[in-house]
Amino acid sequence: MSTFVTQVGYPHRDNFGSEGALRLLERARRTGDRRVLRFLGAEDEEAIARTEAAWALMIEQEALERRQQAAAAAAAGRGGGTPGRAAAL
Repeated sequence: MSTFVTQVGYPHRDNFGSEGALRLLERARRTGDRRVLRFLGAEDEEAIARTEAAWALMIEQEALERRQQAAAAAAAGRGGGTPGRAAAL
């Protein structure tokens, strides 16, 4: 589950400015704990770029699958119907 939340990148708008949270951030930076940094919203631009690239790849893969399914359905004489929103992306 933590991978899902981290990878999908649900934004949070919590303020982690308390003394305890700042200590956690300092420790995570010192030890290089990227999971805690991401969770507390202190991820770097590389992490954001990786997440955006992963989303773009998943969207393209889904679009390709939908196009292939529509083509297979059309070839089988069943009509393809509308392949869906992802195919338009």
